[in-house]
Amino acid sequence: MNALNTAAPLVAAIRDKSLRPEYIKSLSGWLGTETEVVTAAVNTALKKVTTSAAPVEVPTSDTAWRPNPNEPTLMLEREVLKAKLQMPGLVLDWKTIEEDAFTHPAYRELRRIIDSFGTEPVLLENVSDERMRQLFTELSVEPVRTDGAVSDKYVASIVARLREVLVSRKIADLKSSLQRLNPVENQEQYNGAFADLVALETQKRGLHELSIGSL
Repeated sequence: MNALNTAAPLVAAIRDKSLRPEYIKSLSGWLGTETEVVTAAVNTALKKVTTSAAPVEVPTSDTAWRPNPNEPTLMLEREVLKAKLQMPGLVLDWKTIEEDAFTHPAYRELRRIIDSFGTEPVLLENVSDERMRQLFTELSVEPVRTDGAVSDKYVASIVARLREVLVSRKIADLKSSLQRLNPVENQEQYNGAFADLVALETQKRGLHELSIGSL
């Protein structure tokens, strides 16, 4: 019931009314609760949303851990995790995502939890950490940000883009290291780093083509 109480306001907050029934149905199956019970909880939450202004959440020790859903630099991480939780069958390239592709501690931890299930379905009841349960619930009902249908090609594109961002960070770090190396005094180290840079640039180009080619 705690999970339903956490999830219902999130479904109620979805602005597009036409999306709510589908998320209610998904939430019902996910929680193992009757659809009517979930619908009632969402309607109750909806009344609270429409009759009172939502208070501004001030970061505290209890809320500061939560990623800002509107933070541009974290948007891809959030979208990929939402896709994995809501439609795992479409995230075919999940295992190719490097561990450090997720930069926010909460997203990294949720990814670790998802991986711990292997090929088994990720169920809320098996997530013990309360914060991760909250984030799990939130991302399981929050709509994926896209103007069109969520297809395997679209999911492949955001996965590729997430990986491309990581490679870009690695390239920036490696270029910084190269600038500090003397190619004469540290020839072997410099040549090795330069070869790594070329490989990363090639990988980035391939991921970029995949990210735009899948759209």
